[in-house]
Amino acid sequence: MRIPFPPDIPPRAIVRLRGRRAEAETLGLIDTGASVVVLPRELAERLGYDLATAPTVQVHTANGLIRVPTLTLAEVALGEARVRDVEAVCHALDDDTLPVLIGLSFLRQFVVTLDFRRGFLILEEG
Repeated sequence: MRIPFPPDIPPRAIVRLRGRRAEAETLGLIDTGASVVVLPRELAERLGYDLATAPTVQVHTANGLIRVPTLTLAEVALGEARVRDVEAVCHALDDDTLPVLIGLSFLRQFVVTLDFRRGFLILEEG
């Protein structure tokens, strides 16, 4: 599956998230430096997760170590590329226009080609 993006900006795509009780579609940033998918608390709660009882993990951010809720998304999809039971953490990003980071917990399920010069991401079944 080939996903185009403007070559002069970091790669982004529409991502579909399925949670415990709901689904959402939003813009996500492809981030090969993120270990897991990252989404804001509000979106996780809208998908049906109770973050008050969710386990937490310690993560490294640009501002140091913090503890954040962790959850398993029922499904994450970029176009036709779908992965079930995807590990994610809840943490707000600095840029409200990019609410989700699509990290390695999704990407490592594929052979990934990321071509910044021509502006496309290819996800192939491994």
